Amino acid sequence: MRTATTREPARRLATTAASRKYDHIQSTLDTGASLSKHLKKVESDILSKRKGENFTRISAKKLGRMIEDERLVLQEMVQAPVPRERSDMQFLLLDIRTKDDFEQCHICFGSFYPPVQLSKAVNALTLEVLAFKNKENKYIIVYDEDEKIAPQVANTFFERGVDNIFMLAGGMLTMELKFLEGIEPPKPKVVAPPTSAKPAGKVLKSACTKSSALRTKSRPAGTAAATATAKPTTTATPKTAASKTPASRKPAGST
Repeated sequence: MRTATTREPARRLATTAASRKYDHIQSTLDTGASLSKHLKKVESDILSKRKGENFTRISAKKLGRMIEDERLVLQEMVQAPVPRERSDMQFLLLDIRTKDDFEQCHICFGSFYPPVQLSKAVNALTLEVLAFKNKENKYIIVYDEDEKIAPQVANTFFERGVDNIFMLAGGMLTMELKFLEGIEPPKPKVVAPPTSAKPAGKVLKSACTKSSALRTKSRPAGTAAATATAKPTTTATPKTAASKTPASRKPAGST
């Protein structure tokens, strides 16, 4: 009995040690798309190229560190006699979404770049892109909302002779999850001051009045006619009553 009891702990340790070498094995059951899978897919700093892609993917984590480094440089050069040029930056960030989406929010230091620019036969690359094209330790990064058009645009840049072209893995959606402080809100629009200050209630009332007037115009002709005939009836009654009041008669002693 003593021999059996001394061997049981050793067997348990051997079983535990043997099971650890299979910790890296994961289930092959596909449970569908999920946020954890999407983030794991873009976890590494610079991802490998996929089949048919002539560019390199860059993660939101890597781009976030590059943005923070650039912010520190700008803070140190606030009092510099010569302002920092755009070409002195480490990266050029191109937003290829629509103009409205760019104005609503975009990544810090990003520039709007319409994809149709690349279809031009002449001057397909802007001066800003040419300043970063194939320069050592320079990145030209394109991004869209969720990688729908960014791979095609990045391949077109490569075909135009841009070798240092990169694409933000996961697009704007991943950037919002990984580095929200790198998203810039839209610039506030300058609104002309009102000519006369009105209370909030009156402004709301005027807006409602305008909408009700539009609804009245859309009514049928018979309804509008009935409304027009009903108005004199409601207003005539107070006038008739006012004309018969004793207050309008003269005093008895006056001639």
